[in-house]
Amino acid sequence: LETTKIRRLGYSNRITFADFLRRYSVLVYPFRTDLPPTKEACLDILQRLNLHNWKIGKTKVFLKYYHAEKLSKMYDDFIRRIIVIQSAIRRYLARKVYAQKKAQVNKSATVIQRCN
Repeated sequence: LETTKIRRLGYSNRITFADFLRRYSVLVYPFRTDLPPTKEACLDILQRLNLHNWKIGKTKVFLKYYHAEKLSKMYDDFIRRIIVIQSAIRRYLARKVYAQKKAQVNKSATVIQRCN
């Protein structure tokens, strides 16, 4: 009966505190992984993300469909930015290794030419 009442009010997404924090805490605290799965931590994240019309229960966060879509989009954008940064760093490191190997080959070629 309680689930039907919640659905009728429009809160189609019900996420436990632990799952909510595991997925969306990186949007507010990207370097913090020790957040306790509490009501206060979830409230803080929801307020910092400027979301409105959500409800918090004893063990779950109740979100409307547009909250879930907005959070999902924010999460995907965040992950996309991380991937761009990772690819730039990997490209830099690969170029550095390539330059070192190229310099080593040139040095070896010079030594071989001196011996002949």
